[in-house]
Amino acid sequence: MARDTKDLIGFISIQVFHMSGNSIDADQRLTRDLEKLTADLSGLLTGMVKPSVDILWYVRYVGLISNICFMVLGLNYHNAKKKQIEGSPGG
Repeated sequence: MARDTKDLIGFISIQVFHMSGNSIDADQRLTRDLEKLTADLSGLLTGMVKPSVDILWYVRYVGLISNICFMVLGLNYHNAKKKQIEGSPGG
């Protein structure tokens, strides 16, 4: 019974395709499918991968800048403490 249903669905889809008036052969359908696939894949690249790379680059850039700021502030703090210790009486 399942085979009969598959055959009926296949027959109906072929009839609908022929009734639509489009005469597209297999090569044209394959070419259109490949064009659609490549367009979808390129949309996937720009839609998912690029924002992820941008986020990673931003996090790295902000991390680099924050590390530099902490290093400069830390050096200033260290130098101030060193001067305080050296300048204090009895030290």
